[in-house]
Amino acid sequence: MAGSGPAGINGLPRPSEAEYEENGRLYSTFRRGVYLLPCDELEKDRLDILHRVLEEARRGNLLNAPFQERPPGHNGCRVLDLGFGTGFWLVDMAAKYRNTEFVGIDLANMGPDKILENVTLLYPRDYESPWALGEESWDIIHIQMACGSVSSWPNLYSKVMKHLRPGTGWFEQVEIDLRPRCDDGTLSPNSRLVEWYNYIAEATFNIGRPIEYKGDGETHRLLTAAGFKDIRHEAIRIPLNTWPTDPHEKEIGAWYYLSMIGELNNDRGGHGIEAISLAPLHRTFNWPVEHVWRYIKEVERDFAEVKFHTYHVLHIWSGRAPEEHEKTRDSLRSER
Repeated sequence: MAGSGPAGINGLPRPSEAEYEENGRLYSTFRRGVYLLPCDELEKDRLDILHRVLEEARRGNLLNAPFQERPPGHNGCRVLDLGFGTGFWLVDMAAKYRNTEFVGIDLANMGPDKILENVTLLYPRDYESPWALGEESWDIIHIQMACGSVSSWPNLYSKVMKHLRPGTGWFEQVEIDLRPRCDDGTLSPNSRLVEWYNYIAEATFNIGRPIEYKGDGETHRLLTAAGFKDIRHEAIRIPLNTWPTDPHEKEIGAWYYLSMIGELNNDRGGHGIEAISLAPLHRTFNWPVEHVWRYIKEVERDFAEVKFHTYHVLHIWSGRAPEEHEKTRDSLRSER
């Protein structure tokens, strides 16, 4: 487990050989500097709470792509999770589909100590490096919250396509677009929230792993260019706090606030604004860390303000790998 040593700075565990400390947070030493988010206990809390956000927003649905488990005695299905995080999605899926093989890869291991027998966690693994996991052998390939960790979406989509079973394999991508949105004018375009997003988008773009969501049109274009068929898209509003009157949206907002800020009703929060901001603003803009901390607090105040009717958007994309005859047909069309 990440951060399993004795207590160190700010009460966090001292770094093991797999982590290094920077500005009070622990980061993975594997591909050092590539991944901008921490891998410590606070980050585990954030990812666990974020799983609850997605669970609430999707009304308990773990997968939009079609999936039917094969019965015992047949060749089992295989599901690959790119960037398993704390393993919540994998574990929930594996508990539901006990005859399916689940494999997760990630840079660091923040997963549970005990996992189901049909789950394998591989780390340290970078999904932008060669996989060596068997091409054309996966029924589902899943990725979640990858904006900010991918340098080339066309390359990643191409790699996913090569590893899916032709005709029946599905890819699913789940992302939260961090651009703040407001439909009633209660959020000023000069607010700290808007400014923060612009800073984070610029910093991660300069690093080469943009956190900016590509947009619906561009994402559809990239998936189509990679060869995916039957492309599907679902968008769900994620309020930043409890401002909505709708009970379901209010519940989503309460959990999302907890994942991004801190304590709510005496529950320990995920400090997501901090996790997302520290490395990009300090490393890219060379802001003194004291300035970054002050700025984070200002952003958090806007995030918590219920008079700002602000939301992010959750996007769920699914696409099927084509049969060979579909690939041939597409190739002939492109030659005309």
